[in-house]
Amino acid sequence: MPIVCTLPSEQMTDRSGAWTEVLAKAIEREPTAAGLRLRFDADPTVVATLAELAVLEAECCAFFSFTITVDGRGVWLAVDAPADARPVLDALFANQVTLTSRDSSSDRTR
Repeated sequence: MPIVCTLPSEQMTDRSGAWTEVLAKAIEREPTAAGLRLRFDADPTVVATLAELAVLEAECCAFFSFTITVDGRGVWLAVDAPADARPVLDALFANQVTLTSRDSSSDRTR
């Protein structure tokens, strides 16, 4: 699968801003073999936003794979990509995440 984004350039600023806004709510980050997982509080509005953005992003960046999981610890967004797309994943997701200070547990630093 080619590593290419088909989102029109005039929409990139809005999309990036939407991701930045929701990623600011992440309370934990875990690198995975294929990407990363982000944990959020179990807020239905956040879940809806994550789902909407994941669907939109998968339409223009088909090389990404998104999984949303809800469990007893909150909501997890997993973002996976092929190895050659890892720099794109890091630029869009990993490097934008600043964890909130609400949860000071040691597992936040993974």
